[in-house]
Amino acid sequence: MTKQNELEYLISQAIKATGSEEKLATEIIEPLQNVTAWRTGCLFCSPENQALLAKIAGFDPIATLARAVVQQHENKMKAGLLEHALRKAFASDWRGAKYRWRKVD
Repeated sequence: MTKQNELEYLISQAIKATGSEEKLATEIIEPLQNVTAWRTGCLFCSPENQALLAKIAGFDPIATLARAVVQQHENKMKAGLLEHALRKAFASDWRGAKYRWRKVD
């Protein structure tokens, strides 16, 4: 699953949880056009917003935040250090190079 596909899945699950894209935008205090642009890949969705989306969708927001931060630094020297540090902290959520969504209670 590509980064964009992961984000689309996360947003679709958050929309499902709130009932509509408009309600989701209201809940995370973002303009509707931002949510739409995130879904299409036209606008960067910050790690903080991804964590909020994860919480709404019922996924672990901390693990989502960690994954998003690592992806934000992809192709940079710091990415390897971050990935190593965060894999230790969230070992149950990382499997090799692939991230697995984990539902939270």
